[in-house]
Amino acid sequence: MFAKAIANEMNATIQMISGPEIMDKYVGQSENNLRKIFSTARRNAPAVVFFDEFDSIAGQRSNYSDGGARSNNAVVAQLLTELDGFRQDQAVLIIGTTNRIDIIDEALLRPSRLQPVEINLPDFSARKSVAKIYAKSFGIDKLLEGIFNLTLKYLHDWSADKSEKSQIPEEFLKELFAIHPPYNKQYKIEGQKDGFLKSLQLFFKFVSNSINDDAEKDQKPLLNRLKARIIEMAKPYNIDFSKENLPDLSSSEAMPLINKMQNDIRELFLMIEQEKSKTGGICAERFVNFLMDLIAEYTIDFNNDEIRAIFQESSLEHHMEGQLITPRYLGLKIGLIRKRSEERKSVHIGRGRMR
Repeated sequence: MFAKAIANEMNATIQMISGPEIMDKYVGQSENNLRKIFSTARRNAPAVVFFDEFDSIAGQRSNYSDGGARSNNAVVAQLLTELDGFRQDQAVLIIGTTNRIDIIDEALLRPSRLQPVEINLPDFSARKSVAKIYAKSFGIDKLLEGIFNLTLKYLHDWSADKSEKSQIPEEFLKELFAIHPPYNKQYKIEGQKDGFLKSLQLFFKFVSNSINDDAEKDQKPLLNRLKARIIEMAKPYNIDFSKENLPDLSSSEAMPLINKMQNDIRELFLMIEQEKSKTGGICAERFVNFLMDLIAEYTIDFNNDEIRAIFQESSLEHHMEGQLITPRYLGLKIGLIRKRSEERKSVHIGRGRMR
């Protein structure tokens, strides 16, 4: 987005290059790929050439004689030649992005060539703007507006049931499944899983109690193997029977564990009901804007790519798996992306210490 904005301000053409794409297994081909990129930029000046993962083609040169070192040295040398080969009338801007400025060859960072510029993580306002752009780009904003309008349409039926707020209006489900047929399949799968897991938990408790009730010595190994097998059967459903604090799956407390779509819909009804009572009125546009505020608030330390992943993965799962996109789902997606990011950072730190 940064490079595109600059190219737009310059009214220039832009080449978006991923650094690893330049590298080739054949001798001399990587350098030739670089020459073609710069030649195209000169012909189409004013132009912007954007290199993502710049460190993959601009790493420090070494004195080692192995093939990898020689190839890297040759690519850096070609890059230096191209940077020094522009005429004054050729308006070409070179941008390279990296998280590893420490491994970039020093010759590239001289004032007459490339100047390092640190781009900090986006603040709240920037994160919200980025979220809006990608929500629109991947069609998530329209999905959210659609589910909001449908929920609002049946909110009275939901609110009218004062005794039990767990019953989703049947007409709501019929209309939802008519608009998005894949949701119906996912809803039915969860219903089948519900009965299976409840029965499996009852059987697990029976086996566990049998082991504890002074079973015959020769029966205990068999019962223990059976218990372990039941635990394995439940794992694909993200249920861990080995946990002592696992709730009874037949209770309402276990609803989020099994019927995730039903739980998401109930939370959506409750959220819209609460917001409507607070403000006296709410529309789809305000609802989506409210969610963008929440996303911006909970994505502190997220970069542009991580914010993009929220909406890209949501769109993919919606189309491929029939995933219902709700505020709760987006919150879980943010948590998952944060977890992945922290795992990558810990691996990177660990490797750095080993060196």
